[in-house]
Amino acid sequence: MRKFLVLLTLPALLYCTAAPETRDDSEGRFAATRAAAQAVVDGGTASATVLFAQRGEVVYEESWGFADVENQIPATPATPYSLASISKPITATALMTLVEEGKVDLDRPANDYLGEPGLVANVGDVADATVRRIANHTAGLPLHYQFFYEGERTPPVRAVTIERYGQLFSAPGERFQYSNMGYGVLDHLVSQVSGLGFADFLRQEVFDPLGLADCSMPEGSALEGAAVRYDGAGNPLAHYDFDHPGASAVYCSARDLAAFGQAQLGFLRAGAEPVLGEASRAEMIRPTSGTDSRGYGVAWRVESAPKATRIGHSGGMPGVRTTLILVPEADATFVVLLNGFGDLQSVSENLLHEALPELFDAPQVPGPDEPSSTDEPPAALPESLAGVWTGTVATPGGEVSLKLELDESRSSAELEGAESQALENPRLDGQGFFRASFQGTLDVEETGGSDELLTVGLELMPDGDRLRGALVLFPGGDSPRAGALSHWTDLRRAGS
Repeated sequence: MRKFLVLLTLPALLYCTAAPETRDDSEGRFAATRAAAQAVVDGGTASATVLFAQRGEVVYEESWGFADVENQIPATPATPYSLASISKPITATALMTLVEEGKVDLDRPANDYLGEPGLVANVGDVADATVRRIANHTAGLPLHYQFFYEGERTPPVRAVTIERYGQLFSAPGERFQYSNMGYGVLDHLVSQVSGLGFADFLRQEVFDPLGLADCSMPEGSALEGAAVRYDGAGNPLAHYDFDHPGASAVYCSARDLAAFGQAQLGFLRAGAEPVLGEASRAEMIRPTSGTDSRGYGVAWRVESAPKATRIGHSGGMPGVRTTLILVPEADATFVVLLNGFGDLQSVSENLLHEALPELFDAPQVPGPDEPSSTDEPPAALPESLAGVWTGTVATPGGEVSLKLELDESRSSAELEGAESQALENPRLDGQGFFRASFQGTLDVEETGGSDELLTVGLELMPDGDRLRGALVLFPGGDSPRAGALSHWTDLRRAGS
C-alpha cells in the first residue's frame, strides 16, 4: 500500500517527499541503502528507485520521492526513468540479434553496413573500424554528445551527424575512447541492415520478447508517465533528444531494467522469450578493450575483483543518474535510478553490500581528517613541446587556422579571426596526450552563428614536429544544455 506524507510548506524545502514504496525489507536488511537513498532525496534529487533481483525474482525494491514534483506523482519501481548510457547494452543487444542471424559480423568494417555516408579516417585505416571496435570504444571515434531541447532544435537525421562528426581521431585499436557517436553509428547500422526504424526494431526484437512493457525509446516528445528530469537546482528540464539515441535515449522502469539484466544472466520472467543465445550473451561480456581488471566488451563494462565480477553500465546526463550491475556469481542484478543529481555510488555500494555481504564489503566513508579533494597540481609543460605550432582545425564548414604558443611561463591559443587566449593547465596526460583548454568559438551550425566565447578543449598527440588530434568545442559550458563536438586538428611546429 502506498502512503503519502503530509505536504510541508517551509519555503526552504526544495521538494515535498513521498513515503517510499517498498518490498521485502521487513527485517531492516537494507537499512543503509534506505538511509543513503533518503539522503539523496533529502539533498534535492527528485526521486530514487532501487531494486535487487536474483534468479528471476525481485528480492527487494523501493522508491523515494517524486517522479513528477509539480504534479506530486510519487516514483515507484514501475516508473519509467531515462537511462542515459545504460541504453548502450540495450542497443548492443539489438545489434547482437542481427549477429546471431548472420546479417552482421562484429569483425567486419562498420562501413560495410552503413552505406553513404560512412565513417572517414583522419588517421589509420577506416576498414579497421569494425563493428566490434565501435561497440568497445576502440574504433577511433571521438568524444561526442549533443542535447536537443524541445522547442529549440531538432536532431538531424543520423546520416547528417555521421557525415559531420563520424570521423576517426586515432587509429582503430590504438586506444579506448568512450564515444556516444559510436552508438549513434550502431543504431543507424541496425536500421540500415534491418530496414526498420531503430525504436521499432528495439520494440520488436528486444522489448516485446522479453516482456518489457515499460521500456521504450520515445521519439520527438516526452514519455507520458516517465520520471521528469530535474536540474541541480530542482527545476524541471524540458524534454531533450539526441543525435546518438542508441547511446542515450532508452527509458525503462526499474522492474523492467532488472528483467533485462536478469535475461543477460539467463533468467527470464514468466512468459518471456529469449532474444539471444548463451554464446551471444557470453560474447557481449567478453572484454576486448581496457585492462584485465576493468574491461569493456560489447557495451558491457566488466570489472574483476577477488570475490566477484561486476558486469554493468552506468549513465549520467542532465537530470539523470543511473546504474545497472550484474553479479554472475550470485545470479544477481542491481538497479539504481535517479531523476536528478545525487550520490548514486553511495546508494549502489550499500545495496551491493547489504544484498551480498559475502561478496561486497561495506563502502568506506571518508574520515573528517581526510582531504576533500584529490586534485593534483598542474603538471609542468614538457620542454619538448615549447615553441610555436600552427595548422588547421577541420570543421563541417571548412578549415580554420589555429596557432599555439607553448611556453613554461605562459601558453596561448589563437583561432582564426579571434584574439589570442591563455591556455589553462597545458600538460601531458598519462596516455601521452597534450591537453589544455581555452575560451574560443568556431563558426559551426551547433553554435547558431554566435560569437560568444565557449570552452574549448585540446587533446593532441605529439608526433615529432606534429600535434594531431581533437579540438573539442563545448557549447553550453557547464549548463544542462552543454555538448561536446570534436574537430580534427593538425598542427606543425613552426620552422619544421
